[in-house]
Amino acid sequence: MDLKKLISRGIELGLQEIEVYANERTNKTIKVEDEKLSSLNTTDILGYSIRGKYNNKMGYVYYENITEADFDEIIKKIILNSSLITSTEEEILFDGNAEYVTVENKKCDGQEYTNFEKIEVLLNLEKELKAVDPRIVKVAHNQYMESYSKTRIINSKGLDLSREVSYLGAVAGVLAFENGQSTVGYGQSLSKSFKEIDSKDIVKEATSTALNGLNAGPALTGSYETVLNRDCMSQLLSAFSAIYSSEVALKKMTKLEGKEGEKIFGDNITITEDPFHENAIVKTSFDDEGFPCSKKNIVENGVFTTFLYNLKTAKVFGKTSTGNGFKAGVESPVRVSSTITYLQPGTKSEEELISSIEDGIYITDISGLHAGLDIISGDFNVQSSGRLIKNGKLADPVTLFVVSGNYYEMMNNIVEIANNLEKVMTDTHAPSVKVKSLAISGK
Repeated sequence: MDLKKLISRGIELGLQEIEVYANERTNKTIKVEDEKLSSLNTTDILGYSIRGKYNNKMGYVYYENITEADFDEIIKKIILNSSLITSTEEEILFDGNAEYVTVENKKCDGQEYTNFEKIEVLLNLEKELKAVDPRIVKVAHNQYMESYSKTRIINSKGLDLSREVSYLGAVAGVLAFENGQSTVGYGQSLSKSFKEIDSKDIVKEATSTALNGLNAGPALTGSYETVLNRDCMSQLLSAFSAIYSSEVALKKMTKLEGKEGEKIFGDNITITEDPFHENAIVKTSFDDEGFPCSKKNIVENGVFTTFLYNLKTAKVFGKTSTGNGFKAGVESPVRVSSTITYLQPGTKSEEELISSIEDGIYITDISGLHAGLDIISGDFNVQSSGRLIKNGKLADPVTLFVVSGNYYEMMNNIVEIANNLEKVMTDTHAPSVKVKSLAISGK
């Protein structure tokens, strides 16, 4: 379908500006359970999010599989919807007059392999997981997935950009059981190459998490030197990422408003957004408004350097967009969101962090994050599991305790950062960290 004709027709019918965001997506999932295929699904989605300005108000519509016969109806709906807008914040279409970093998003090769070969990977993975230990009593969520996406953004101001991204991978979970107690563990491997799906990594991650949590007892209430493993620290970093959003600042819901250039965390804390990172499974040169993405330190050596902006919030604050205007889905509005974001790693291994603690706790699992945190104050209370640390070594497993703290205080009390950043990066990541003290509520 010729999107340029839709752009032209919009202007002819009175729109001041018009933009089309088109996305074509194919997702495949294959699941195996109890040594047999349980499901095989392929979904193809083609969607168009179209916005146009009429009387200086931006109206939106969403369509699937449109034809030229739909053009006039689309424009009329945009005009109608624009009349319902009450927001006074101006929405802006970008003209594409900028320099873009060239990124290579190699197409994954999943389509070169048969469904039988993919099912075989899962069947073998299930056997490998069960063979690790007789206490592994169930393999669940044993799944292969592929994702292909093609996006085009074109508007009446001259912007015309396209990108294609794809990846594949496998994920599996296990249930371990002993002495009346059960635990779960998950592992995954993402790649561009079918042959590079790392079953050994999946098996090690899933089974070690589950088995290490068996026969867990209570933790004694107190304050502990703590090591948060990389999964837990990544979850905390992600959960509090909204504090850097200019949309959140507009709502007066972050303590960082007006603090750009001020020190907020410890000297060893640098949080970087890098949409071009070499380990990113998907690299992004422009956001969903067509504005160039860029590598930047959100926090550098403890100093808060910048909020993340899209075109609308940047205009409100008198700033320039940081290339962080993204959609949650084709039909969703553009919101402020980050790409690949991570806490810069240190030089020591996780084992070295643990060995430096005489009496502490190693946290391997946290849950209830979004119910147990307050992004305004930074306070968090989350249910956790892990292992005690005695004389620099991992000791008894502990579970069903609550970790309490304040994010800002914790980020000022991280004394060591490990070097174990994920080798494949998708959203928000952190290495393991050693915290001077966190409050544990247990027995």
